[in-house]
Amino acid sequence: MSEAPIKPKKAYVLTSGGLDSTIAVKMLQEQGIEVTGVYVSTGFCLNSHQKKAGRFDDTKPDVFKVTEELGIDLEVIDISKDYLSIITNPVYGWGKNVNPCIDCRIHMLQKTRELMEKNGFDFIATGEVLGQRPMSQRSDTSKLIEEKSGLKGFLLRPLSGQLHKITEPERLGWVDRNKLGQIQGRSRKHQFKLAKHYNLQNVSSPAGGCCLLTDETYAVRFKDYLKDRKSLLTSDQSQPLTLNTMMILGTGRQVKIRTGLKLIMGRNEGENKLLSHYAVEHIVFEPDEDFPGPTGLLEFIRNENNKDTNQELINIWQVKTHNNANDQISAINDFLNICDKPFKHNITPEDILICSEILARYADTMNNGEKTQIRVSLQKNVNQVRTRVAEIKLNVFALNNENVLSKQLVIKPNEKFFNT
Repeated sequence: MSEAPIKPKKAYVLTSGGLDSTIAVKMLQEQGIEVTGVYVSTGFCLNSHQKKAGRFDDTKPDVFKVTEELGIDLEVIDISKDYLSIITNPVYGWGKNVNPCIDCRIHMLQKTRELMEKNGFDFIATGEVLGQRPMSQRSDTSKLIEEKSGLKGFLLRPLSGQLHKITEPERLGWVDRNKLGQIQGRSRKHQFKLAKHYNLQNVSSPAGGCCLLTDETYAVRFKDYLKDRKSLLTSDQSQPLTLNTMMILGTGRQVKIRTGLKLIMGRNEGENKLLSHYAVEHIVFEPDEDFPGPTGLLEFIRNENNKDTNQELINIWQVKTHNNANDQISAINDFLNICDKPFKHNITPEDILICSEILARYADTMNNGEKTQIRVSLQKNVNQVRTRVAEIKLNVFALNNENVLSKQLVIKPNEKFFNT
């Protein structure tokens, strides 16, 4: 009687669509391993090209193209809800900006390990390169991540495999250690040679990274937001963080009106589309339909500690003497009275006016010396249909006097408000 054929060993490979993880798949396939890709969606993988295109889904098309070329299946794990608590309170801290790389890697691998155990896979592999990233790809942190994820001995890093301690797949003879790589450091020359060797066609940018949390501008905005929450809220649970808010922080030109209040404006059609996507439960500012301009959202934190935050606005913008504002105060009060308590208790007519004037500064009517009509609305989902439940139209001059605004209004580092 002939012996039954030996079934190939099965591995999940964390796949980003980038060069390193693609090479890791090819290296295992060459050794007869049956590979399935895993893309872990944190909700924060939106690069500038995606934002300009108005995309608000962080599942990269590159991943699907690459896995199709490689002839492997792809599993997508969404950890975006869990990830918020990791970002705000990482056990192992942030990297250079607000990227909790070690905590992130541990959580991704824990979720993939659960999938491995559920589906009877044998081990997990990644495209990590020793020394490529300063926080999560050092020798010491690689060991920590392996242990804390519950994968001790069963986490393989093929590109640097010979530089790491021997793993169980190697010890058990599933993987030949001599066929693993010895790549280390940030140079990409070895990966480029391997890409040519494997004749890879659908590989994204070599670094493969797109995480908003590594962006300096996003880090400044995020830390400012956390600081304001601590100042204004009695408890983080009284206004839970949402993924929508976190994504809004990464979009557009952002002007801080006062503590806990920002006007966020699109800089191009794609960002306007993104902001429109997140407009539900926000007060929205839009220029007259005849004049193209930015979409603006008002993002606010409830003031539960009763601090006089509006004094910041009064110091820089005197409502009584600016643009005949009193003529429209009454109408704005009527608008706010229609809105829910969180809005009318935390947003003032002065806030609405100054945001309208700032938005008008970026509308195409800014240089004609005339007033611009700005539509201000509160948008909600009513019976699953997006509806403007309150609306007002204001006629305002563009606020284009740089002396009126100060750097405290600007969230983006090293950029004056009037840079375009």
